[in-house]
Amino acid sequence: MIIKLIHKCVKSALEIIFPITCFDCGKKNDSYLCFDCRQKIAPAKQFDSRKIKLIIFAASSYNNPVIRKIIWHFKYRGKYKLAEILAEIILQNVKLFTEISGADFRNYIFIPIPISKKKLKQRGYNQAGLIARALSEKTGIQRGENVLFKKIDTLAQMEIKTKQERMSNLKGSFDVHPIDSANPSDKITIFLIDDVVTTGATLNEAARSLQAAGFKKIIGITAAT
Repeated sequence: MIIKLIHKCVKSALEIIFPITCFDCGKKNDSYLCFDCRQKIAPAKQFDSRKIKLIIFAASSYNNPVIRKIIWHFKYRGKYKLAEILAEIILQNVKLFTEISGADFRNYIFIPIPISKKKLKQRGYNQAGLIARALSEKTGIQRGENVLFKKIDTLAQMEIKTKQERMSNLKGSFDVHPIDSANPSDKITIFLIDDVVTTGATLNEAARSLQAAGFKKIIGITAAT
């Protein structure tokens, strides 16, 4: 209790000394992206690749400097709260979530792209997991944090140049734990969550592992492309 109180006091003091400002307009705010600026984030075109069979929806373009800044601070500067902003952008720009509004959410589940134990230890968190958690909290759709796991510590995709090499790098690197659900796997729609999609190799390989485990309805959802 005392530790939580100290943490709260320190956090409040830091916010006074270093107030949160919107990444776009620069105004002081309680969020790194104010409501008005978030509304200006344009949806990205649907991800399209002939080599990727998985349908992938990206909420924004990584070419947008505001999105690029948000994702960089989120991934490499430990600003966990940015997961909520990215989740809000996904819900705002991916029309699919409007279409399923009112549906039986027991038939849907958010599953984040996992990272290896080594990378998790280095970074301290899985960015896709934080986005999936924020999406789950905002929609009421269940989250399967440990359904999919990475069994091989592969090279970072950004270090590999060609699409073919990226796909080869990830081959066989994911595996699946049985899902704890009353519904059979072929009746569940999985929203496979990641922060950014470039070639689609990561989402595609993860989807392949899920399909091998019996899941048939898989849709990739990312914050940017």
